[in-house]
Amino acid sequence: MWHFPADDERQVPVDELKPVPLTRAEVRGWIRWSFWGLRLYIAVMLVLVVIGFLRGLH
Repeated sequence: MWHFPADDERQVPVDELKPVPLTRAEVRGWIRWSFWGLRLYIAVMLVLVVIGFLRGLH
């Protein structure tokens, strides 16, 4: 059977809460390459859309 703590057990007093500085994770390996590929894909698609609009206006 599942045991869920009561609301009293989960609450933390406000004076014990301290802000934790957030840091960014370093993007490495294949994830970096996939993001660059996605950027390149978006740039190519934007160029093709612009070309399509320019040809469609004439």
